[in-house]
Amino acid sequence: MKSMIIILLLISPIFFFGQVGNKYDTLVDVNPEPIEGESNLVYWIKIKSQEISSISNFDCLSGEKTYVLASIVIDEKGNSTEPMILEGINKVTNQETLKILKNMELKWKPATYKKEPRKCLYYFRFNLCPEKQLIKREKNKK
Repeated sequence: MKSMIIILLLISPIFFFGQVGNKYDTLVDVNPEPIEGESNLVYWIKIKSQEISSISNFDCLSGEKTYVLASIVIDEKGNSTEPMILEGINKVTNQETLKILKNMELKWKPATYKKEPRKCLYYFRFNLCPEKQLIKREKNKK
């Protein structure tokens, strides 16, 4: 009987506070994509990564992590909303990344499930030191 009460006490927060889960659709047939195309998005990410690095005076030789992982929500109409930093570096770099995502000029085709538009998360990786990545690749090839 005691073990049953302990088990109920352990799982009771789930009932009182509800389930923790994703409020966006994860099951989609077609992922969101920029109207101007993927190559335009890759170019945009490259340019914005350089902007973040320059504005925040990021030091590529500091030994810190060299990227920011962020996400936005693409809603049913193709609008980008709710930018969020998932893995940041420091306050200044994170703020610059959020500012860029909030002011994003790219337009999107929304994700769909059974041909119905769905709200969906989209992830970005802003690499602030692309030359450091190239050096690592060259070393790994040898």
